[in-house]
Amino acid sequence: MRLLKYIMTAKNLTKAEAIRLFVDKRVSVNDRIQDPSCPLNNGDKVYIDDIEVLPIENKYFLYYKPKGILSMIGSSPLHFNNAINLGYKLMPCGRLDKESRGLMILSNDAVFINDIMNKDLEKTYILKLKDVITSEFLERLSNLKEMDNKPLKPFKFHKIDSLTLSLSICEGRYHQCRKMALLCGNKVIDLLRVKIGDYSLLDMKPGELREIKRG
Repeated sequence: MRLLKYIMTAKNLTKAEAIRLFVDKRVSVNDRIQDPSCPLNNGDKVYIDDIEVLPIENKYFLYYKPKGILSMIGSSPLHFNNAINLGYKLMPCGRLDKESRGLMILSNDAVFINDIMNKDLEKTYILKLKDVITSEFLERLSNLKEMDNKPLKPFKFHKIDSLTLSLSICEGRYHQCRKMALLCGNKVIDLLRVKIGDYSLLDMKPGELREIKRG
């Protein structure tokens, strides 16, 4: 890890805030002033103003994102990090749009996040549709092979009731579930993600953060 990233993560700083520390020559490694690009090795000791900066332990969480919360990292009070307010930043594994709700996997472990993102894990959504689910809609969905001029990866679905559909996909294109419903002649009015791979929402409540072990 580069020194700049270490400082930003350990002290919960923006990039600009961390760079200011380097400009003022307040950051040292093993008692030597260093620049932001300095690579860190095992056993290196990092200091700000001669006070050691200890790393934050890697943490892993399931989060029930409510409607109205933003799932990307940012400074708005509506961004999930500010809603959770742990005192350090987490990264999201996949996103949900502002009006969608449900399961997110969060961590400050970039290696874990990248590993999960690269696995194309199956994600299951419960969709509440505007219009009654007809046999024509289900047939169109069965035959849907392309979206935005690109082939769709295989997906699964089943009708729960006259207005509710379970949809499982293994990719995460922008607004994919909503677009798939529109292409088949209906509209999603509520979207709840209930599962990502082996991780499930279960009995979690909106806004709840639940710590898990790295799997």
